[in-house]
Amino acid sequence: MQGERNQTREELDLIGLYVDQLEDRLADYAIARKELDAKEKECASLKDEAVRCVREAEEQKRRVAELAEKEREETRPLLEELVGERAASRDRVKGLTDQVRDLNRQIEEWKERLGEAERRGEEIKSESARQLFLRVEEEKSSWKDQTAKQLEDERRAWDARKESELQQVLSREKAAWESRSDEESAKRL
Repeated sequence: MQGERNQTREELDLIGLYVDQLEDRLADYAIARKELDAKEKECASLKDEAVRCVREAEEQKRRVAELAEKEREETRPLLEELVGERAASRDRVKGLTDQVRDLNRQIEEWKERLGEAERRGEEIKSESARQLFLRVEEEKSSWKDQTAKQLEDERRAWDARKESELQQVLSREKAAWESRSDEESAKRL
């Protein structure tokens, strides 16, 4: 009985450990979700900066067109400077575009990881519930069998005690009767 209780406690401790592991995995999932949100924000920020850079490049083009209308001699150094800024802006936009592409790829990877983590979490929960249900059913069946056996043993012991008590009462009654019978026979003679 004590062994079964210890076994049940060990199984409950194992289930508790299993639940703790599940909670750890869910915490990892929450961290991954936060990281994914941070990457999405960073991607949005980079997209905004890319749009701003594109607008700057367009603004530079417009300024170049305006300056081209002015006298070429006076504006030549300024045009050269703008051309340099335009090249730098293009390089910067290209770099930002590459970063946005990399971040989008990372976001997709994190989404896949997140989906896999969610699927694994659901599988773990489903398996855990199924195993717990089976263990409870086994324990109920075992307890029921054990209780029935214990009741049968107690009934047999009670029957044996009552039989013994009945035999003792009958023996005393028989002895008393024989004693009275001997006394009556002795009186008659």
